[in-house]
Amino acid sequence: MNQEGRRLSLGIPRTVASSAGPCLRLDFTGAASRVLDISRDLARHAKDVPFALFYLMDNDSKRARLAGMAGAEPGASENQIVVDLADANEIVQSWPVSDAVRSEAMQVVEDLHARISPVPCGPWSDPPRSAAVFPIPSSMPHHFAGFLVLGVSSRLPFDDRYRAFFELVTRQVATAIANAQTYAE
Repeated sequence: MNQEGRRLSLGIPRTVASSAGPCLRLDFTGAASRVLDISRDLARHAKDVPFALFYLMDNDSKRARLAGMAGAEPGASENQIVVDLADANEIVQSWPVSDAVRSEAMQVVEDLHARISPVPCGPWSDPPRSAAVFPIPSSMPHHFAGFLVLGVSSRLPFDDRYRAFFELVTRQVATAIANAQTYAE
C-alpha cells in the first residue's frame, strides 16, 4: 500500500474546506467558481484522485452541466459537457448518474477502460480501473446540487477509508456550493 498517498488524502479535505468560502453570485456561475477552486485543489493531489469531474444541476434538475475537472482533458469521452438525467442509457452516458441520483448513493464504476477511452491516468503509468459517482446533496432533502465523479487510484485499494475520504470530499463540495448560494442571498 502506498502510505504517501494515504498521508496526502488526509490533507485534501482541509484544502477543499478552505475553498468553501463565500462567492459572488447564486447563479450557476457563482457555484461553478467554487467548484473550479476545488478542482484546482484536487489537481494538486492526483496520486489520490487521478481525475475528478464536477457537474452542477440545471434549474429544472433534468440535466447536469460540467462545471469543473481535474486530471482530465477538455472534450475527452469521460467528461460529457451536459448529462441528461432522464436518459439512463449507459451507452450514451459515461457515468451511472441516473442511478446515483435515484438511489441517493455512491455508484462504483468498474472496468473503466471498457467504458471510456483513454482513461485519465493521473501521475501513474497505470490508469485507474474504477471510479466513484457521488450525488452532491443540496440544502433541500432528496434534491441534488450536482454530482461528482472521482477516479480511484490504481495504487490504492478502494477500501472503507478511501470511500470515507471520497464522501468527505463530496460533503465539502456540497458545503462550498451551499455557502455560495447563501452568500448570494
